[in-house]
Amino acid sequence: MTIPTLRGPGELLATLPHLLGFTPVESIVIVGIREGGEIGAVMRVDRDDCLMAEVCESMARSIAAHLTRDGAVAAILVSYTDEPVRVCCEAADALRVAIADVVPRVDAWAVSRNNYFSPGCADVTCCPVAGTAVPRSAPRAATMSSGAATRTSTSHASTRRPWGTALTLERRRCARAADRWAARRADGELSWRRRSVDLWQQHLVRALDPEASLREADMGKLVAGMADVRVRDAVIVWLVSGSANAIDDVVEGISSDSVAQALDSMLDCRIGVALDEVQAAAVRSVLLRCISHGRRKDAAPLLCVLALVEWWTGEPGAALSFCDAASAGTPGYRLAALIRATILAGVMPGWLA
Repeated sequence: MTIPTLRGPGELLATLPHLLGFTPVESIVIVGIREGGEIGAVMRVDRDDCLMAEVCESMARSIAAHLTRDGAVAAILVSYTDEPVRVCCEAADALRVAIADVVPRVDAWAVSRNNYFSPGCADVTCCPVAGTAVPRSAPRAATMSSGAATRTSTSHASTRRPWGTALTLERRRCARAADRWAARRADGELSWRRRSVDLWQQHLVRALDPEASLREADMGKLVAGMADVRVRDAVIVWLVSGSANAIDDVVEGISSDSVAQALDSMLDCRIGVALDEVQAAAVRSVLLRCISHGRRKDAAPLLCVLALVEWWTGEPGAALSFCDAASAGTPGYRLAALIRATILAGVMPGWLA
């Protein structure tokens, strides 16, 4: 992506959320710079991963390979964190050392509470103690390329991700549980799908109790189940109070009148129903915990169901933000595109129409 009009770190940092489709949280964003100053590959990794030597080494090899293939001659590391990194950012420093052989010129910046600075810079004329405010909007030229940077006027692109990132050990437990549950699909797809839908129903009902807990093993099963399109769609039908027959039809891949009737209850102004606030909060809670504990490659279906819930409850801006995050992690994910197109076309849920 070529953006020839960016001037200084402030404009670059204002542009990054548009390029990514969301504002990073507790992350390191790697920006490759090609010959002539053109922006090349843009990648995001978790700060916690950079602080684990064995993880950082493996991750850095992959990042270095991407930068090499993209023709990068330099790189900029941007640390998004609320941790005290004014003097130094250990995560960025570890990554800088790891990619130094491939990209010898690496600059580092940090964004904290919407202010930016260069960690370790003692020149207050360059980096005031409190930092410099990140410009509120990206330069117009920076939003004219394809991908997540196509919109210029919507505010959701700069919304902070509300789910954060779980501890590395918890995420690993969740990933192992997801792999084990996905492997059980080989014993029979139909029964596995039904059991996955049952698990989602159980945990969404259980989440109505604010004191309910959700273990990493449970979240792993939920994440693995949601990766299956039929399971995902069956959960959506269940949320709109679809009949047991409609849910079974979705699981079996059958387009039926009962499925159409369930979906109409979201769109048709004559029969449209609203999602109960308590139920919506429970659904958000489970989805956000699964996203924070799951792998980024598994997040798109979870984010899309969350986007659907936000649209259904009358929050299209939040819904678009989740669609952008889903597309950033899994480009071309169809449900994200469908929900986005629905919102941009001005289609409201039936109960609001």
